[in-house]
Amino acid sequence: MTTVSGATKNLGVRFQQTAPPDGYWHLGVAVTREEDDAARIIKGAKAIVAPSGARLLESLVVCVKPDNGAPSIKALVEAEDGHFAGPFKQAFPLVKVERPSPVEAGEAPPELPVLRSPEDVLSDAEVAELAGIIGADREWVDDVRWSLRDKKAIVFYGPPGTGKTFIARKLAEKLQPNEARRAFVQFHPSYGYEEFFEGYRPVPSGSGLALQKQSGPLRRLVELAEEAEDQPVVLVLDEMNRGNLPKVFGELYFLLEYRDESVSLMYSPDEQFRLPPNFFIIGAMNTADRSIVLLDQALRRRFFFVPLFPGEPPVRDLLRRYLEKNVPAMEWVARLLDRANEKLGDRNLAIGPSHFMRKDLNEEVLARIWKYAILPTLEDLFFGEPRRVADFALERLIEEVRGTGA
Repeated sequence: MTTVSGATKNLGVRFQQTAPPDGYWHLGVAVTREEDDAARIIKGAKAIVAPSGARLLESLVVCVKPDNGAPSIKALVEAEDGHFAGPFKQAFPLVKVERPSPVEAGEAPPELPVLRSPEDVLSDAEVAELAGIIGADREWVDDVRWSLRDKKAIVFYGPPGTGKTFIARKLAEKLQPNEARRAFVQFHPSYGYEEFFEGYRPVPSGSGLALQKQSGPLRRLVELAEEAEDQPVVLVLDEMNRGNLPKVFGELYFLLEYRDESVSLMYSPDEQFRLPPNFFIIGAMNTADRSIVLLDQALRRRFFFVPLFPGEPPVRDLLRRYLEKNVPAMEWVARLLDRANEKLGDRNLAIGPSHFMRKDLNEEVLARIWKYAILPTLEDLFFGEPRRVADFALERLIEEVRGTGA
């Protein structure tokens, strides 16, 4: 047995060691906390357990280890030419051996997991590819790469519709293609340290309930990062400023700045905890919800903040380029949006281009988007000022844009 792998309900299968010299692992062990997750893991394992010449893994044992129960073995996934079925059936005669279907002739073997040092954040080729995906200049993406290398924690901020979450998720996928080593969390006012990192949860116990300490997404990702420091793990935090950030992060505030030190934990005071160098955080904040100025300086020191505003790169001209490529007849909508944002006069409240970045855009679709997405927001913004709202009537903006030829 040369390799161990693991799994949880949200994180899937992971590999804990680099590939051996022959290019694939011989035996892996996938462990999940959830009974219902075993079938998904078995199905996924069949895609990587393959006959000789195309395999990434020869055999995989699937186990369930619930937080409040005894562990159990669910299956061995192995190709017909594997070496472990015999000993496995002797040891566990009642457990099924699952066989993958034969690999199609000429099918390419699966890609190995990303293996890189914490400082090797995105290659030049990946920077260029990511720039094409998000429609940004390569120089801007290179700045983002430098920010990740330096602090390992960045936040994209700007008004709605500027692609903050989209860019954060695409960046995370490029940094770590393996979904098992990424997590996505959306903050809200009720979200706290116990949900984010570690806390006690009610679990069935006899005829009643008992409190049991359970890990949150950050702690589970850190466990993954510690098991394989040659592979990055990425936590994407959406709507960060909707949460009470000091409450959510707790003593982790210190670790975000001092990665080489450790702290004792609120619910595990006898344990020393640290953030490993291959753990990355990518956040997104909406400046229209609450001004980013309200963030405390302690948090600002721990993240690099990357602005995304309609009048500034990489968002500036994004809609125009998209429409020229996909819906050239509607290219004038980019000028209409520029005119509306000019009249708003506040970059934190600007209308983002993503509302209109759709291939079915025509004048009828535009009118509906404006009526049901844009105007309600403006009516809230200019509550009690109907004349201001009237300035943003779609018909009036179209006349202004076409009349000036802007």
